[in-house]
Amino acid sequence: MRQLYGCLCRKRSSRWVLEADIRGCFDHINHTWLLRHVPMDTDVLKKWLNAGVVNKGMLQATEEGTPQGGVISPTLANLTLDGLESQLKKHLGIKRSGRLKVNVVRYADDFVITADSPEVLEKEVRPWVEQFLVLRGLELAKSLLLTRSFFDQPGTAKALIAVGNIRPTKAMK
Repeated sequence: MRQLYGCLCRKRSSRWVLEADIRGCFDHINHTWLLRHVPMDTDVLKKWLNAGVVNKGMLQATEEGTPQGGVISPTLANLTLDGLESQLKKHLGIKRSGRLKVNVVRYADDFVITADSPEVLEKEVRPWVEQFLVLRGLELAKSLLLTRSFFDQPGTAKALIAVGNIRPTKAMK
């Protein structure tokens, strides 16, 4: 939340956010992509991916995705999504992404991307993010996808201020 606050708290901050959730993130991460891109022993990684999970005393195989509830799953999801911000900024151009106020805040299988306008988010950022995810066997959850002006929502700024006793700036009042 502090990272999100840092992206939105100033008078000259982004005013638009793309809120997104990855549909079934842990269920659909592409094993082949992981094996090719995660910097670790592939034999060990294969064993983690194929270990399955015990649910109510029954072993359930893991044919795709990462084992639900497995200790390695959050780490593998994080490694899968690593590069989202840096590659997006590279795609847009480092200086241009700064001018457009593009920032990415990720948490598990959810993320928020800020920008100066809804057009940038819808026409440039979202299509690129969708392609980034497809390569990894993932897709955005359309029902949980929202582009909106952050400060037009009643109570949104105040809710952000309440987290961690953050002092409001004039832009947030």
